This record gives sequence, structure tokens and C-alpha cells, in this order.
Amino acid sequence: MEKKYEARHIFMALGICVLVATPLLLFFVPQVMAKIIYASPDLWVVVPQNKSYYAYGAGFLLLALALFLVYIFEMKKVPVVLSLICLALSGASLYMASHTYKSISYHGVAYSPLFSLEDYTYSWEEVDKVIYHRKRNLKQSDYEFVFRDGSRVQFKENLYFLEVKHYVMEMLKQKNIEMETKLAGD
Repeated sequence: MEKKYEARHIFMALGICVLVATPLLLFFVPQVMAKIIYASPDLWVVVPQNKSYYAYGAGFLLLALALFLVYIFEMKKVPVVLSLICLALSGASLYMASHTYKSISYHGVAYSPLFSLEDYTYSWEEVDKVIYHRKRNLKQSDYEFVFRDGSRVQFKENLYFLEVKHYVMEMLKQKNIEMETKLAGD
């Protein structure tokens, strides 16, 4: 007995694959994309902004929705148009998420907020102070960089930051940048 599969079943299988893979993709795609896009020899650390994970998730879910729309409505004209719209929104969401980052380098600190194509780059001379928010009960602390124009950006004290912490501390010392410690609540 020969099994016949319709073309729409391919879209169903792809949609299921995207849905199943999304949690795994959210675990490593944002960090890998940030490193690929912003890699340079003088860059110490680059991490995606926390909000970019939501944009990546929305992009992957819109991609799955686009595939399921084609499957459910058997490739009729209106659902295909809706699928193309979902695909375009998915691409836009993934594109915006990939341009949401924060980094520390030999030259200074840079970041780009979610849904902004503008990069904010500050030299070490523009850093007013750094506030170390120390958490109680062994929770992850963070470093808040405060710039002369009032802007702020925070870096979690995770493994990525700990790898370059000595470079950052040395640069703060060289540039005579004030480091303030605040004990944060639980």
C-alpha cells in the first residue's frame, strides 16, 4: 500500500519542528547571533538584551503560525497571504531581535535597545560611574554603567561577564571611574 502525502503535510511537519525547537533555539540563538554580528578583536563581551529573547520567541512563533496556516487551510489564497504576512512579521521580529545587544570593549560600552536600529556607543571617558548591585542569597548581581548624559545600561554578573570582569575593573581603575556598591534586596 502506497502512502500519499500532500504538500501541505510538509508545512505541518515544519511547523511542528519549529514549535518543538523554539525553546532550544531561544537558549543559544540570541547569544550566537550577537557574537556573529558584533564580533571584533577588541570586543570583550557582547550579550543580547533580555527583551530580545521575547522578540526571538515571537519571531519563531510567527514562523510556526505561518506554516500552520498553510497546512490548516489547504493552501488557499487568503491563508497563503496571511502566512506571507506572518512570515514577514517573523522576519522583522527576528531582525530587530538580532540588533538588540549590549557590549563592552577596549573602547567603551555600547548597546542598542529593542526595536531601535540606533546604536548607543560610549567611550570610557563618557562613563560617569559604575554601580554594582550586589544581591543577597547568592542571586546574580549586576553592574550598572551610568553615562554622563544620564543613560544607563546593566550587565548581569553571569559567566560571560565574569570572563572579562578583570578587564573592566582594570579599565575603571585606569580611567578613575567611580565604582559604587549597593546591596540590593531579595
